Amino acid sequence: MKINFTIISIFCLWSLNSYSQPTFKFIPSPPDNIYSIVNDPTNATDMYACSGSNVLHSSDNGASWDKTSNPTGTINTLYMSPSGVLYVGTASGVYKYNKPPTNTWSAVSGG
Repeated sequence: MKINFTIISIFCLWSLNSYSQPTFKFIPSPPDNIYSIVNDPTNATDMYACSGSNVLHSSDNGASWDKTSNPTGTINTLYMSPSGVLYVGTASGVYKYNKPPTNTWSAVSGG
């Protein structure tokens, strides 16, 4: 099984796969103060990242980023389920992202 993960530092995006072969990609201007990033397991080129106030989406392995609509509250964490559902944890609860075309967030009961 091949395992991939991605780390963003100040100006460089780098990835490691299960064979420990790093790949580097220069990011000319980081999109925001990123502190959490996840890959969509159902689409290898989709990535989501968050700062305290924004959720960003990349459909080209991090070469460009767009802001999604944002859930209520300061974003504390991102979680991507194995089925490709994105969740965020905020001070006001847990929200599930409804991918385009709706591009909205739904509160998760019990969150």
